[in-house]
Amino acid sequence: MSEGNGIPREQRVVKNEVEFRAYNDRREQMERGTAEGPLPFVCECGDGQCIRALSATAEEWERAHAREDQFLVLPGHVYPEYERVVERGDRHWVVQKFVRPSDALDG
Repeated sequence: MSEGNGIPREQRVVKNEVEFRAYNDRREQMERGTAEGPLPFVCECGDGQCIRALSATAEEWERAHAREDQFLVLPGHVYPEYERVVERGDRHWVVQKFVRPSDALDG
């Protein structure tokens, strides 16, 4: 289903998540080894208007992103038609896409 901008909704959701993840990856690279405990990251949900912060340790970040199809989001920031929650924590959840992001963006 396409929305007003001509991009199918699933593609737009995945594109937002991938862009937020890339931003957070750059941030994690800069912060690596300089801070102890949780670091601030932007929520990687598919809502392009969401710029809320979440916190995760470097280990949580790396574990969540060990797979291309997983993203860190704030609790409840889930698109159940495109992803499922694979880990729930107090500070963030990990969602896993039903379709790999690279496949969704190619379509």
